[in-house]
Amino acid sequence: MALTQVRGDGLNSDAISTVNSDITVNSEGGAVTTSVVQGLAKAWGYFVYAGGVPSSQDSLNVSSYDDNGTGDAGINFSSSMNNDDFCTVATQQNHGSALTNNPSSGRTTSSTNVKGRGTNYSTVDTEQNWLVIGDLA
Repeated sequence: MALTQVRGDGLNSDAISTVNSDITVNSEGGAVTTSVVQGLAKAWGYFVYAGGVPSSQDSLNVSSYDDNGTGDAGINFSSSMNNDDFCTVATQQNHGSALTNNPSSGRTTSSTNVKGRGTNYSTVDTEQNWLVIGDLA
């Protein structure tokens, strides 16, 4: 991946720079650096249930969704992760007074899993927003 930067003084040979995938930036205070590539979402999606089946509304790096039962969606990646130690974060539509979610109950390098939960912690079919952060293979 290459990133091109165009500065405010326009396009000239001094204003354009290209960097490789090892982009690091200094913190606001300058005390630490962080890897931009590692901090990017490698997969994300938004789905709703249509007839009891997860239906993609928008996504990145998703080949398909699996219906593993009520409120239990499997997410299959187009490009695999480097290992199964990635982070999955998910939110869901509020059902009553509870807003809970159980991301990553089944992770592999090629998929993750999210479960929607209702007020009594039972699984429910509900729209979900989710993202994965980690290293691609």
